Amino acid sequence: MSIGIIGQYHVLPTNAIFELLVLCTFLFVAKRMCPSAWLVFSCSLLYLIITLALAKIRGIHPVDYFIAYKTFFYLALLPFFSSKVLFEEKLLRRFWYILLLLFFIKYVIWIGLRQEGRPGIFTENNYEIMFVLLLGCAIWGFNRSLSLFDWMALGVVTFLSGSRSGVILLSCNVHHFLY
Repeated sequence: MSIGIIGQYHVLPTNAIFELLVLCTFLFVAKRMCPSAWLVFSCSLLYLIITLALAKIRGIHPVDYFIAYKTFFYLALLPFFSSKVLFEEKLLRRFWYILLLLFFIKYVIWIGLRQEGRPGIFTENNYEIMFVLLLGCAIWGFNRSLSLFDWMALGVVTFLSGSRSGVILLSCNVHHFLY
């Protein structure tokens, strides 16, 4: 839906949708977690409980706490996904190409219409470019290589995004995976 929206990223609350998807996925993988992952999760949860208690003592509003520590909540959930194959290679590759195409189309339209700011589909484009680059790492992991087309598409999308941090991450990926 975001492809046709010009002047803003999207019309849907994508951050809330993403967080709901993470929680739903979490529920599916939680049953099959190894004991060492439970240990990492427990330590992460203990850290969050202690920092929440300290924030409460200091009079910090709970919403401010949850915004500030949102990353740590996601990190606490990562052990649940450790050593899990959640998507088949074929599905992930299809998603990869569709996503690259959607980003390319949106970015070209945005730039072509000379919209202010940087283009985006989901949320702030530094985060979405990082997501695309991480997805590229997952694709690379299947065959320990990306095709020339993959590298070129990833490079074009990254440069069109206007994200300087995305360009740095891309150059790190190119250096790491080619050398």
